[in-house]
This record gives sequence, C-alpha cells and structure tokens, in this order.
Amino acid sequence: MSDAASSALLDAHLERGQIDGLLTGYSTTFPHLMLSTLFAEHFGIVPSYGHAIQLGGATGFAMAMLAHHVVESGLARNVLVVAGENRLTGQSRDSAVQTLAQVGHPVYEVPLGATIPAYYGLVASRYMHDFGTTEQDFAALAVLMRSHACLHPGAQFREPITEADVLASKAVASPLKLLDCCPVSDGGAAFVVSRDATSPHSVRVLGTAQAHTHQHVSAAPSLTQFGAAASTRAALDSAKRRLADVDYAAIYDSFTITITILLEEIGLAPRGAAGRLAREGHFSRSGPTPLNTHGGLLSYGHCGVGGAMAHLVEAHLQMTGRAGARQAGERHLALLHGDGGVLSSHVSLVLELDWTEGGDGITYQRCGHCAHVWYFRREFCPSCGESSPPRLQSAGTGVLHALTRVFRAPSEALRVHAPYSIGLVDLDEGVRVMAHVRDDARIGDRVRAEYVTFGDRRIPSFCKE
Repeated sequence: MSDAASSALLDAHLERGQIDGLLTGYSTTFPHLMLSTLFAEHFGIVPSYGHAIQLGGATGFAMAMLAHHVVESGLARNVLVVAGENRLTGQSRDSAVQTLAQVGHPVYEVPLGATIPAYYGLVASRYMHDFGTTEQDFAALAVLMRSHACLHPGAQFREPITEADVLASKAVASPLKLLDCCPVSDGGAAFVVSRDATSPHSVRVLGTAQAHTHQHVSAAPSLTQFGAAASTRAALDSAKRRLADVDYAAIYDSFTITITILLEEIGLAPRGAAGRLAREGHFSRSGPTPLNTHGGLLSYGHCGVGGAMAHLVEAHLQMTGRAGARQAGERHLALLHGDGGVLSSHVSLVLELDWTEGGDGITYQRCGHCAHVWYFRREFCPSCGESSPPRLQSAGTGVLHALTRVFRAPSEALRVHAPYSIGLVDLDEGVRVMAHVRDDARIGDRVRAEYVTFGDRRIPSFCKE
C-alpha cells in the first residue's frame, strides 16, 4: 500500500503534507478496525477526513465515487485512495476460499458447502439457459484478458492461452473452470482525487452512480438482470453523456460470467454476444471499445480491493496516453463499472478529459459563494475572489452567437484544414466559448458540441442540433 501510495503522489505532483483526505478499503488478511487511520500513521500523513469502506469488489470504485463527492463538497482538497493485500501469500488457499465464501448467507447458503465460484456457477447456468451463451463464449473473454496481460510487465500471468486451454482447465464449479476464475494475488493500488488538476495528466470524474439489488444470490430478484444497467445509466445521465460516447471500458471481471453479464446488461454487447465480440476483436486494443487493457482481474490479478482499482489506474494511463505498448490509441471517455458480492452491489464511474487537456469535453466554473460562472480556468472567482471554485462539466449545447470563416491559417500545420469556421457559442450554462463550427450552422441556431482532430489535438466543433 505504501509503495502504491508513494507512486500515486509522485504521479499527481503532490507531497504527503498536501493530502488532507484518506480512503482505504478492507483487507481479508489484516481485518483492522481502523484501517484508514492505521495507514495514515504508517504513511506519515495527518488527514482531516478519513474513511474505510467495505463493498466487496465494488469497494475501489465506491471509494473513487466518495472521494469525488468529498472534494466537490469542500471537505478535503486532495484525497488519497489506497488499498492492498497479500491475499496470495498471507493466508492458505483453503483460508482464502473459506473467507470469500462468507458473502453467502451464514444460515441458508454457507453450510451447503457453497463457494464464490459456486455462487457464480449458479448464475452462469441460468444465463446460458436463457441466452444461449456457451462455455466457449466465456473462454473467449479469458483469452482476451490474457492477451492484454501479456503486454503488462506487472501482470501475474503473461503466458498466452487459447480457448482450448480454458476449456481444458480444471473444473472448479460447473460450468466454470480454473481459467474462467480470477487468481488470488498479492498487490496494491492507489490514486489521488483532487478538487483541482495537480498534474499535466489529470482526468475528470464526470459522473458516478450506484445500484444495490440484493446481498445473497438466493435472494436475487433475477439471475440475468442485476443493477449494472441502472447504475451505468444513472452515471452517464449525471455526466450528460451517452453509452455510444464511451471509447474505453474498465469492467469488473472476477469470473468470465461476471464480465459477460456486465458487458451485456450495460449494453456494450448484445445479450449472448460478448464472447463473440471478444473473439472478433471488438474489445481489443485496436477495437472500437478497448476493454481492461492491463489484463483485468482474470490475468493481471486480483488482490482484493486493489484489484478493481487497477482497472481505474489503467483507464487513467490510457486516457493520458501513457500505457506504453498497451496504448489503445486516443481515448477520451471511459466507463468503469465494478460489482461486489454476487453481482449484488454496483458502482459506475465516467471519466473524461477536457478538450484543453487532450480530451472530449468542455468545463466551466461556478462560484459557490456568489454563483458567478465563467469559462477561462482560474483558482479564484473573478467576481468575489472566493478561492478554489469547482470545475463543472458542460452539456455542450447552446446558441451560436457569432461566426467567421478562416481562409488563411496561422501556421503551416493548420493550412491543410483551411478554410474552417470559428464561432462564439453561448452555452446553456451561461458561459461563452470559442470553438469550430460546422458549415451548416448559422447565427441564432441551437448547436451541440462534437469533437474533431485539428492539427495535433482534439477540439470542440459545434453542429446544428
């Protein structure tokens, strides 16, 4: 945890003394009653806000969501989110199996000898029955995750596998086999959520949501429809984005059935088609929606809370163009989704880059004291002087106020784009922005932002609504 936290601070260009918030997850091998303050003391920080969270596999994303709301509310300025566990070497295999099985009901499920793979095996059997999904479809997702992990130097498993290897692996809880299941791992992960950008490679938490449908699989309202769709839809709505806008996905994958259901319920794949799309390259680094490019839980590894947090770390690297050999082109809007228990608790996050930071999106600021709004980024309100006003995401819609056509570009690199139109747009949030404008728009028209490549960067280009 300390190593991960130190790396996160370095990446965020922050010192220990600048961290005033701390969130930690649980640990099955070290179940301390006050893990957040224990780590604060060990790491040498004195936060004004601290919290430890338990939400199963959804804990990492739940902490990111809480950190976002903590900094937005003003309770803290820089929140360190950190988790780690020696789940592989800190306990025996039997102990790990028994501990994780306790997500089942202690009276009605656990005494029957059920395990975590058994709970998911039950879900898989029903899903296969209803949608025609096959064991080979599950195997295609395991193969995809392994192919991604092969390019990550920190992955637990880096040897390529085939669908035949998955199908031939040892049975664990039918229809799930060994390579359908995530490993038990040692590891840790950390990131910093701040009120304002602290480094050149910051991304924005644009939308968050949760959904909780049950705790125990016996009490689940359905074994094919969980809370993933509701959570994702709410997160995208809060971000004012559509599922079709997503160009990177980080989806929880404790088992191949887990990621199958989540992809299909969210709508990133039709029912019964996730495996086929994986096989066809839809979720590969060169596909339209790269998925878990670090290898996911299935191959990168699962160290508890830090396992899902690694999905967020990888999404951040992809969006900021720092994933090295794993880089999947330019990625601007990421959807992250995690689940805890047996598809019981769901947390969704939407991350985006502002266009001035290399992404697709327009941000503005509103003073919490005097309600003044403005566009050019400042560390203070230009009206009343209030410090640290929050950055907010615009819906990207408004009215075209002025328009000009540029025939002579200012540089050789941009002359290939000439002629092009530049306009001033009065956004619905009350700020005026300069942007490119499509040829069909006229002054007074309602317009909405799209994003195009201009020279070596992405810029907003407004078209008629």
